[in-house]
Amino acid sequence: MKNDAAKLRSFLKQVTPLFETYGKKKIVAELIKAISLTEESTAVLLCGEFKRGKSSLVNAMLGSELCPTDIGIATSVVTIIKYGAVKKAVRYYGDLLENSESLKTEEIEWSDIEKYTMGDVLEIDNTILIELSYPAPFLKDGITIIDTPGIGGLDPRHAVLTHMALPKADVILFVTDAAEPLTQSELNFYESKILPCGKQCIVLVNKSDILTKDTLTTHLNNTKLQLAKFGSSNVVPVSAKCWELFNTLQDNDLLLSSNKDSVLAAIASNVEEYKRIQYKKYRDILVAEINDVSKTVFLEIEQLQKNATDQQNALEELQREQLSLNKFRSDLNNPTSQIRLNIDAVFEDARNDVQHLLSHEGTILTSTEFDALLDSEMGLENEGKWLVAQINQRLQSLSSRVDDRIEAAFGEISEKIEKEINCVISSETFLVSSEIKSCDVINSQLAFSLAGKVMTGSMIGGAATIITELLVPGIGIIAGIATAAALIWRQVSKEAQQQKRNSLRVQVLPKINLAITDMRNQTNVRFSKFHQNLLMTLQTIVSETEEKMKVLQNSIQEKKSNDRVSLEKITELEQRTKYCETLVAQMNLLYSNPFSNA
Repeated sequence: MKNDAAKLRSFLKQVTPLFETYGKKKIVAELIKAISLTEESTAVLLCGEFKRGKSSLVNAMLGSELCPTDIGIATSVVTIIKYGAVKKAVRYYGDLLENSESLKTEEIEWSDIEKYTMGDVLEIDNTILIELSYPAPFLKDGITIIDTPGIGGLDPRHAVLTHMALPKADVILFVTDAAEPLTQSELNFYESKILPCGKQCIVLVNKSDILTKDTLTTHLNNTKLQLAKFGSSNVVPVSAKCWELFNTLQDNDLLLSSNKDSVLAAIASNVEEYKRIQYKKYRDILVAEINDVSKTVFLEIEQLQKNATDQQNALEELQREQLSLNKFRSDLNNPTSQIRLNIDAVFEDARNDVQHLLSHEGTILTSTEFDALLDSEMGLENEGKWLVAQINQRLQSLSSRVDDRIEAAFGEISEKIEKEINCVISSETFLVSSEIKSCDVINSQLAFSLAGKVMTGSMIGGAATIITELLVPGIGIIAGIATAAALIWRQVSKEAQQQKRNSLRVQVLPKINLAITDMRNQTNVRFSKFHQNLLMTLQTIVSETEEKMKVLQNSIQEKKSNDRVSLEKITELEQRTKYCETLVAQMNLLYSNPFSNA
């Protein structure tokens, strides 16, 4: 894979002068950055239900007891482990309702790791994430381990943190238990949370040493059968216990029982596949950019071959279009211009629509629906835990609906903006791609508009970026109610029925309102960021179009001033076209050989 990264850099180096001529310098820089991030860091995330042995597996892989394990629910925070020559531990703490900038950090003693990773939210002092640097050979080649809390337990905060971490993974290890078949909640989690991430995934069946060979084979086949409806699954048995013992005793029987080599081979294979997919994406982007340059070169040749009258007419038309572009650029920068007012109005209508949905549903949830849940037969079940769980479900359902509405709004906005722009600029060289509506400003990836031609997003990669984005609360995640749960369960346990109802009402309703407020605030953030990204994207498109027009104008002027020079220019441009065709052909071979399955 390092060889493929080197080949892509070589192609980028070859096309850099050409791209700079046609206003694509920024794209080269962003692709170089993306290739480096993919080459240097891959995030491997472990997830699954509580007490499946995720932390034990991490310890086995790293050959050290970094992650705490216990007979109770051990890990209560997300733990990110990256390579470092010197051991270092940093904790991130605060309220999950706050944004990432409000979270605090502090370096902690290595011996205090367990203090901030085990227990409820009060016992771990509001710790959300622990970042560890450790000199483990497994991490030295750029692997970053993300260990997540177990889902399905009593503390809904664990599931919240796991859901927040999933999109940051490049390879997912879904840990199950050989002691029992896949549960319905595990299947639901796999289908609704893991599959939508679209990441490389390995299903690890831990504690495989407790089964006989034949029983294990049957269990693995049944697991594959259960997952078959979701597509093919890579299911690998493992024993974290035997793996950890092997690390100490170096006994060959323990090595075989642990299945360590097969697990490491599966991880390495999936990491390589992730990188291959990423490099192929970068190659396709680069090919699209070269083809775009080829089209512009063809237009240059076409213009140079026109007669003098046509050239003059074309030049005047280009000048008119450039004036339109300049005016459009000016209007974009002017908040009081008609085009900006129209864009802002479209955004405001969509934002108000989503906010109305939140206000309406929030009012129902905090009044009639809350009263119905509280007065039901199970309203005080399990010291209020049932009520909290039901509220959580409704909040998450509401947040999902809000998220879907926002995505739909972005699509509607993009279509309306395209119509606005087409009223201003009619040039065939200026189009607004439908891909603009897929811009996700909270979890932005390498994104291009105009069929992959204009950079709009930021790069994701490296542990530091993973940490920052991991701490940004998403619209689809409600966590405040989870924090409240720990307090509620303790305070209402000895109160009478009516007292419990009053206590729950007093303590839970404000948390619901806080969650609704958080969704409202995050909605505003997403709309504002999308608005900013859209304007920046339009500016970039205008800049690139202007650069192309300048090149065309220069070519026409050369033709008018000197026919001989024009002929030489045509010859030069034809050679440039052939050069682009050759580069594209060579790049297409990059993943035909040696990657025959590309």
